[in-house]
Amino acid sequence: MSDDNAIGEGISTDANLVVGARTTKAYHFVYYVLTVLEILFAFRFFLKLLAASPNNVFAEVVYGITYVFLLPFASLFPPAVTTDGKMPSAFEPSTLVAMVFYAILAWAVAKYIVISRSRSDKAKKR
Repeated sequence: MSDDNAIGEGISTDANLVVGARTTKAYHFVYYVLTVLEILFAFRFFLKLLAASPNNVFAEVVYGITYVFLLPFASLFPPAVTTDGKMPSAFEPSTLVAMVFYAILAWAVAKYIVISRSRSDKAKKR
């Protein structure tokens, strides 16, 4: 059974429709936030890897937003830095670890939303 089906099962009254819609919105919001974060992390990873200029506005925005979310992982692995030209290229394994961590966290939160919805449905049926 897919998660989307589990969210919408057992809806019969108007009150359940409102709760079901809120649960579905919360579930999709979690994955929307995860998608935005993962895209930003991927941009950061490739900008650092390809030695993008940190003075570029786009790079500054990406680095600024992702910095906050990467703080817990900053000292986990040192970045591998090479300086072949003017700008140093960096391979940041901590960014990849953060991507995996936040994906697992979002999955856990989404599962909690589905489980809490199914438990509230079972309690209403009793």
